[in-house]
Amino acid sequence: MRTPPDLYQDAELYDALHEGYRDDIAFYRNLVLDTPGRVLEIGAGTGRITLELARLAEELVALEPADA
Repeated sequence: MRTPPDLYQDAELYDALHEGYRDDIAFYRNLVLDTPGRVLEIGAGTGRITLELARLAEELVALEPADA
């Protein structure tokens, strides 16, 4: 029996499904702008949000445990 791919283990699939999706970025932008300084992003995934945070934060550390 085939199982569906794990969305969080297939980086290409994740990016394809979220291409153009930006509705959540304003939320994270506001967090960074409200609290300037260092930002720690846990579960950075493919960097979809990380790129935006890097433009705003004084320093950014992004962690992602998945190899994909």
